[in-house]
Parts: sequence; C-alpha cells; structure tokens
Amino acid sequence: MYYNPFVLLIIFLMVERNNEYPLYNLKLLRYSDYVIGNYASFVVFFITFITIYILNFYLQYHEGYDPSVTGLFLLPAAISMIVVAHFAGKLTVKYDVRLLSALGCVILIFATYIILLMDFIPTYYIFLACIVLGIAEGFFLVSNNRHVGLTINTENFSDSSTFLFTNRELGKTISLALYFLISGLIF
Repeated sequence: MYYNPFVLLIIFLMVERNNEYPLYNLKLLRYSDYVIGNYASFVVFFITFITIYILNFYLQYHEGYDPSVTGLFLLPAAISMIVVAHFAGKLTVKYDVRLLSALGCVILIFATYIILLMDFIPTYYIFLACIVLGIAEGFFLVSNNRHVGLTINTENFSDSSTFLFTNRELGKTISLALYFLISGLIF
C-alpha cells in the first residue's frame, strides 16, 4: 500500500498541533534565528556526510586502498573535529557564535572544493582536506548548537535539541538518498 508522504506530513502536523505533549514543539518554528540555525545544521550535515561517503568509495575503488587503510585515511577528520570543538567551545563564550558558525561554513566550502578536485590532485591533499573538513565541522557544530540554544528559553531546550538532532539526521539521510538516486540513474 502506498501512502503519500505529504499527506502523512499534514496529518502529523495536525496531530502535533492538537496534542498537549507534542513530539515536536512546532511553536519553536516562530523564531527565525532558531529556524535558520536548524536549516544550517541540515545543510552542513548534508554536505559533510555525502562528501565523506563518496570519498570512502573513491579511495577504495579508484585509488585501490584497503577498507582498513581508507578508514585510517578518514579518521583524522573526526579527530580534528573533536580537538577543534573543544577550543571552539571556549571561543563561543568570547566571540559571536554567528561569526564562528560562518567561519566553519567557509572552511567547509574550502575543504569540499579541494575534495571535489580529487581526480586532479595528489592523495595527500585529500588527506589534508579531510583534516580541514573536521576543523570546519568542529567550528560549526559547537557555535551553531550554542546559537540555537540561545534563541529559545530554557523550558524548551529539550525540544530544541531534539529538533536540531532530527535536522542533522535528516540532512544525512536525504544526502544519502540523493546519492543513491543519482547513482541508480547513472549506473
């Protein structure tokens, strides 16, 4: 049986609006800074997830690396994100979180552009781009989380973090679905 997702979304919104304890507090969508922060989180996770996913296949099938070597190749992205997130957390207290989020996005664009040229550059540049990608995520995640948290009052903080996490996972899911759709049409 086929269900139209837009009809299901409308039903979900009507049920959530009339529920005393909704799954998502849709009243939070009235705050424009909150919506922009969630949208930015969606876009950043959309880009970074598909970039790492494609890079994994590129290193294994085009460059001929073993899966374990490919995993070690991509590991510095996560390590650099963890290290930078620690320092970025301290910077969010001193500086404007929107500036730090924008800095993370600019660095992300730079790293993604380098990875986009993966057929034309040496492999160690891709390795360095993975580190830069982790740095970008570290700056963006901490500052965007703080920005979204500051836009709402403390009683709605759990609803806010739930919505932010959902947007992150939605960005990953849609990027992967789009990847498989495009690769299914091509191959």
